[in-house]
Amino acid sequence: MTAPNLFIVYVTDIERATNFYRDLFEIEPVMITPRYVPFEVAPGVIFALSDRGGEQVDPKTPRSFVVGLMVPRREAAVDDVYAAWTAKGVTVAEEPHDEIFGRTFAITDPDGNPICVTPVDLAVLPGGRQAERNAAQRAPGQEQRDAPSSLPASSALTGGCRPDAGRPLSGALYPRLRLFLP
Repeated sequence: MTAPNLFIVYVTDIERATNFYRDLFEIEPVMITPRYVPFEVAPGVIFALSDRGGEQVDPKTPRSFVVGLMVPRREAAVDDVYAAWTAKGVTVAEEPHDEIFGRTFAITDPDGNPICVTPVDLAVLPGGRQAERNAAQRAPGQEQRDAPSSLPASSALTGGCRPDAGRPLSGALYPRLRLFLP
């Protein structure tokens, strides 16, 4: 079966965007060209930046994507990323807050593209949502058998943060970048 393996974010200044994502995610590009910069985020999976051949991104066009970062489901994980990123001077679009799926926040890159941070979506883990239901029904002290006790850092470039350019971001569901699979 084929699966998506190339995710491109359009930017207006390729050098500025390259430096932003290199610093934010602490990854190096595979190569740097004047109009296209790919980062390999997992074997055979590319997250790339493109300046669209000089065509400018229209700020009036609603965003149809979100760059996301899913972090382990531990209490301080989202807040730890927030502290690290704000220390780098990122533009915060949405302060950390609790949603039905867990703690979240959102920032934007220099072109206004949204980047959201959320806990790992249980649907991508062994046992998925059923594991969550089983855990809720488990008696205190009962051994957990349907999901790992420590969650891997996994990822996706889909998202639930509303990527609309003209409205505030809110309600992330399951975004992530960095290492598509552990």
